[in-house]
Amino acid sequence: MTTDKEKVVELIQKCLRLSESSNEYEAALALEKTQELLEKYNLTMEEVKTDEAGNNPPELVNEGIGLYANWQGHLVGVIAKHNFCKVILDGKNKGGNVGK
Repeated sequence: MTTDKEKVVELIQKCLRLSESSNEYEAALALEKTQELLEKYNLTMEEVKTDEAGNNPPELVNEGIGLYANWQGHLVGVIAKHNFCKVILDGKNKGGNVGK
């Protein structure tokens, strides 16, 4: 038996497949619906995206960003959140409590 979350994830995955349609209007609507569902159910792309084999591929981008002021860390966090990403600090930052 599938849970409600699994049903939502399957629906989002269907929308993502539709977003690759050659019909631009259909693809745009599918992406819009995907974003709406991600926000409504507080999910991330990491939780719903799968590769061809049905596995969730880990996507970690290591961008060395020098953040020296608290507002810079906050800004990066807000941008990441609105792009369904997370900021992970490695402790090498010289800015103290940046991003907390």
